Amino acid sequence: MESKEKVCVFGYNFKHWKTQAGILNLTLSGFKPDHVILQDWKQLNIPKPLVRITPNNLYLIEPTKLLQSLGIPYTISDHNSPDSIATLAEGGFSLGVILGARILSGEVIEQFEKGILNLHPGLLPENRGLDTIKWAILKNQQQGVTAHLIDDKIDRGLLVSKEEIKIYNDDTLLDLYIRIVNLEQEMLVKAVRSILTGKFVSKSFLPKGEYNSFMGPEDEQVVVEMFSHYKNCFFKE
Repeated sequence: MESKEKVCVFGYNFKHWKTQAGILNLTLSGFKPDHVILQDWKQLNIPKPLVRITPNNLYLIEPTKLLQSLGIPYTISDHNSPDSIATLAEGGFSLGVILGARILSGEVIEQFEKGILNLHPGLLPENRGLDTIKWAILKNQQQGVTAHLIDDKIDRGLLVSKEEIKIYNDDTLLDLYIRIVNLEQEMLVKAVRSILTGKFVSKSFLPKGEYNSFMGPEDEQVVVEMFSHYKNCFFKE
């Protein structure tokens, strides 16, 4: 590793693209996680979207098999549970990395000397919350990714970096999604390297901004209708 400081990853204990891609990405980039806490799948009250922007049936492997093959220690527990907090307190981790998690408690955040890194698929503070690609289109905002060290408020904390994606006039919604999740992985390694090597010096805290929940079907229909105009607004040769 490029640093002796210890990294703990938060991920999901089911086939999940960001969990898998992030663990592989960190490992191949010289930042092999020292521990991973996997949280089991939970039934959530999530409305079925009118417009789907994520791919179906990706080829993924079970996270436990991935971690075993890489020789990375892991535990399976709810991220905010007493068991997880005990694991973190004993581990002496400098940095946490979210590769799949719900809202983490303040007690969990306090266990890390340098904080917990999150890659948010939207430009903060303008695009907080859920369904970020769709809300950016509806509000005529640029698409991108924000790396930040979280606090106990949703999509807030200390800004690490922000980057926009390119938008082309023949894009589909799926194109935007794939470009954003790939940018997340690119920014992940840059952010971890910057934080662990002491090059990260930003003191800029993210302001509140407007929080967006899941988009309803009426707004989704508007997104479909205005997508061509949206692409023309942000497309650059």
